[in-house]
Amino acid sequence: GPDEDLGQGPAGDRADQHLGEECARAHFAEAVGAYKNPDLWALYRRLKKIDANGSGYLSYEELSQLLGLPEFNLLFLFDLFSQQNSIVNSRELMTTVCVFSSARLGEKGRFLMSQFDASNTGTCTGAEIAQMSVAALGVLARCTGAVVKVKDVAGILRDELPGLLPVYRELLKKKGSSRAVAEKCFKEDRCIAQVELDQLLPSLQTAYDELPLAHPAPPGALPPPAMDWGEAAPPVAAQQAQVPHSPAGGGSAAARALRLGAIVLEQRTKQPLLTEAQVMKKHAEEEKAAELTAKADADRAAELAAKAEASVAAKAALLPAKGTLHIHGYSLADIESNMSSFRYLFVKSLSAALGIPSGCVEVLDILQGSIKVEFCLHPAGRQGDHRDGAALLGEVSDQLLDATSALRRGKFTEYAASAEILREGEKPRDDVAPPPAIMRRKVMCDAQEQAQDLGHRLASVLALLQRESDACEAEHEGLREANDEVARLDAQLAQLRQLKKDREEQRRREPEEQRLRLEEEERQRPFKEAREEEERTRKAEEEERGAAEQRQKAKAEEEEKFMRREQEAAANTQKDEEERFRREQKASEALPGPAPVRGGAGAAPLLPAPTFFRFDLMAMSGGALGPMMMLF
Repeated sequence: GPDEDLGQGPAGDRADQHLGEECARAHFAEAVGAYKNPDLWALYRRLKKIDANGSGYLSYEELSQLLGLPEFNLLFLFDLFSQQNSIVNSRELMTTVCVFSSARLGEKGRFLMSQFDASNTGTCTGAEIAQMSVAALGVLARCTGAVVKVKDVAGILRDELPGLLPVYRELLKKKGSSRAVAEKCFKEDRCIAQVELDQLLPSLQTAYDELPLAHPAPPGALPPPAMDWGEAAPPVAAQQAQVPHSPAGGGSAAARALRLGAIVLEQRTKQPLLTEAQVMKKHAEEEKAAELTAKADADRAAELAAKAEASVAAKAALLPAKGTLHIHGYSLADIESNMSSFRYLFVKSLSAALGIPSGCVEVLDILQGSIKVEFCLHPAGRQGDHRDGAALLGEVSDQLLDATSALRRGKFTEYAASAEILREGEKPRDDVAPPPAIMRRKVMCDAQEQAQDLGHRLASVLALLQRESDACEAEHEGLREANDEVARLDAQLAQLRQLKKDREEQRRREPEEQRLRLEEEERQRPFKEAREEEERTRKAEEEERGAAEQRQKAKAEEEEKFMRREQEAAANTQKDEEERFRREQKASEALPGPAPVRGGAGAAPLLPAPTFFRFDLMAMSGGALGPMMMLF
């Protein structure tokens, strides 16, 4: 959970839960201190093969298969990391191996980042970086007994990331600087990659160089297993089969892969076997390279040892100093709910104001009585800084009296404005006799608050007035918005009440309206039936007239057709008669004697052409008999 004390471990009662610092560190350094960066990645690849199902936990047998350590060291690690004495969290184990390995700080950071990158994209969220930090501090807590809480580390890192990473700061500017937005960005936005990690690590480099973790492996450290430990070497045929003859994809990438595979295969097949002299030469080269590497490691170890000795000597000449910071106007209850954040703010503010590492400021205790912070200032003793603890304590006192100092203008300003510094053994001002009037002394107010210079006090009062004015304006604005909202809701309520009233009135009138509607229907029914009967009669008459017109039209069409046929028959008869007459005439012309004369004397009378007469009997009879045709 978020309040779990990581320094105690999650496994319950263990035999080695209270191991001392030297014992635990010695065991870790002996087991994994010789691991370097390639060994870490080889161990990670072997873990992926052993934990094929991705459960994230290892049994004792799998742990032995992974590390290959002697039984004593395996039992120590398993007893320390096992949960319910049965399984080991693989990520916690990999973090331990990485922290106590001989890899450099940047290499350790990149390895741990790959372990906590849940998306496997090479980028992490701020929350994942916090988990990585908590895991590393939890490993160190097993050696030091310090208590590390997840919520404290996450909260401090969330507040510090904007000042450390410009990318994260720009992201917050785009999305907003509210607490909820910052929390969402910290948990969801993946903006921390290798470049951002390289920007974060320099802030730890100075403190890391002073730890034993930065030194080379101790002489008795066990060597890491070979990178191919636990894997059978494939035969030559299998090695040749591994050449990518058919790469996926196409285009130039596939062509390059095919060409590379052909070159590798050609080198493997055509390369002759080494002679004894060549084998000896190659072995000598490998031994020389190993000697150079060992020499470089020894030089690096000697350099680090020299730096450490110089730092120790410089610090030995500079003594630390203890002091107490009295913060008036506050009580311990004001910071008790967030004590870790206050402690972190105090350390960061003092170290930044004095220009020393955070590790040089040690908080001994925080007591009641307004707020009393007992602390110790350790000299840095590096880069030409020859200030001892007393000089640092005096500089803190001077900065508390100066309203423009770094301590008074930082995040600690609300506490520093009413604070006074007391050296070890010095009593508060209220407990000592007042000095002579001619001596300059600090101007004190009542016992609740230390006085400040007038300029700073005026600025504080004006800032307080402005803050209160802004708060009052915000309250008025909120009140106006609330009144507008109440007026809008009242209008909606009035509309709903009127609508409800109208509906009730409508429901009340519905029976009477139904009765009146039924009575009106009964009264109008005879008239409706009469109109319907009249409409039916009219439609029947119209249909009868239409039928008569249709019959008359059909009869007229029949008569017209009949007259057309009669005319055609008469025309045909006349044509036949004329044709017969012409034949007879031709025949008479061929015989001797006078030619017959048509219609003349002695000639056969010719029938006149038929004549047709039409009498409209309807017109003669007044339309009573209907249209008729008579042919004469």
